[in-house]
Amino acid sequence: MQGNGGLYQYRLEIERSPASDQIRIGMERLLHEGKPLYECSAATGKAILYRDDHSPRGEYLFDWSVSGVAGLHERAENSKLRWFRDRMSTLLVVRPNPIRMGAESRRE
Repeated sequence: MQGNGGLYQYRLEIERSPASDQIRIGMERLLHEGKPLYECSAATGKAILYRDDHSPRGEYLFDWSVSGVAGLHERAENSKLRWFRDRMSTLLVVRPNPIRMGAESRRE
């Protein structure tokens, strides 16, 4: 996604937890102009939040059932990450549900 002074690259990997057979976030990463703003990994169980200047702000244990980008608390030093999160929240995802569709259409 292009905007806010640069190119954002977002990667989210979803996996099934071998221990509990539940879906979890395996990896989540957000880059701005190729430099990190946020990254987490189920392999380590840790997340790293970066400031707008890409210096690490802190490392913490993350909840692998929800996106760290979506649940971020607003601070002055993470405006780039907030900009991306706010733009992503405007996306509308539509998916047909064949189970709820009728077998016949009464009109075009």
